[in-house]
Amino acid sequence: MTGGGGVDGIIHDAAGDQLYEACKAHKEIYRGVRLPTGHSRILLSYDMSRTTYYIINTAGPRYSRYNAGQCAEELTSCYQTSLALAGLYDLESVGFTAISCGIFGYVS
Repeated sequence: MTGGGGVDGIIHDAAGDQLYEACKAHKEIYRGVRLPTGHSRILLSYDMSRTTYYIINTAGPRYSRYNAGQCAEELTSCYQTSLALAGLYDLESVGFTAISCGIFGYVS
């Protein structure tokens, strides 16, 4: 949620420092974690673009073949909670990145 590598870092770079500060304003659940796996939050998009008003952050799981069922449930929850927020905010369109792909082990 605070702009690591990959797509998250690119989104933070595009949105600017205000997104980072908004993310840091959320209480840590435990060290370094502000958003539980499978959950989502909606924030303003700040400097991202003139046509993007919100960013929905979601915490995808790291894939583990030993806990594949739980990982699948958490990944499904990422999409469900993101879409629920989009509905709550009456958004007309949503663009998803490939959640949990790359270093998190899912293959797109």
